[in-house]
Order: sequence, then structure tokens, then C-alpha cells
Amino acid sequence: MTDPFTAYLGIKAARAWVPYAVGGGLGLVVGIGIAVAAWVWQGREIDSLAGQLTAMTDQRDTARQSRDMAAADAQRWMAASEARSRVIEARNAEIEAQRADLIATEMLLDQANEAADREAADLKAKIRTLKEKADANPDQVRPLGPIARDAAKLLQSR
Repeated sequence: MTDPFTAYLGIKAARAWVPYAVGGGLGLVVGIGIAVAAWVWQGREIDSLAGQLTAMTDQRDTARQSRDMAAADAQRWMAASEARSRVIEARNAEIEAQRADLIATEMLLDQANEAADREAADLKAKIRTLKEKADANPDQVRPLGPIARDAAKLLQSR
């Protein structure tokens, strides 16, 4: 058995330190609870950040794929534009060649028309000369037969 004085001192000391011990224990429990809550919250925050990172990575990959697709489209459009330009240039060259041929043909046609006009004028002058000779010398003119008249109709211009 213990001495009552010692027990009293023990109880008195216990009473003095018990609130501190309980408060410390509660503080420790609360501190541990806060630490656990913070750890859980940090875990959720880390999971949230990891999710955001995954979403951003996916978004970056999608943006990269879109950019690559746009670059491929731009290259295809550039190639199509260059092909179209080559076709247009070839067609323009063909049109220029045709235009030069047309000008040359028009010049030849003008020359042929001038030659035909000169020849027609020469023939009209010969006919006029023959008519003048026939009018001046009616005794040397003979009437034409049906064969000569048919041949003359064939020679007339239409």
C-alpha cells in the first residue's frame, strides 16, 4: 500500500497534469485527424491534378493531331493550287498559240480576199473590153447556141 501523502501528491500532480495530458492527447488526435484530412485532401488534389494533366495531355494530343491534319490539308491545297496553276498556264499557252494561228489565218484570208478582188476586177475589165469590142464590131459577133449558153451559165459566179 502506498502512503496517503504520496497518494495525495500523486493525485495532485495528476490533477495538475491531466488537463494538459488530455489536451495534448486531444491535440494529438486533432493534429493526426488534420494530418489525415490533409493527406486525404492532398490525395484528392493530386488525383484532380493528375486528371487535369491527363485532360491537358489529351487536349494537347488532339490539338497536335488537328494541327498535323491542318498542315496536311494545307500541303494538299498547295499541291492542288500548283497543279491548277500549271494547267492554267498550259491552257493560256495553248490559247496564245491559237490566237497567233488565228491572226496568221486572218492575214492569209485578207490576202486571199484582196487577190480575189483583184482577179474579179481584172475579169470585169476583160468582160467590159470584150463588150466594147462586140459593140464596136457587131458584124463579128455570132449568136450562141444552147451548148454555149449552158456553158456560160456554169461559168457565172453564184
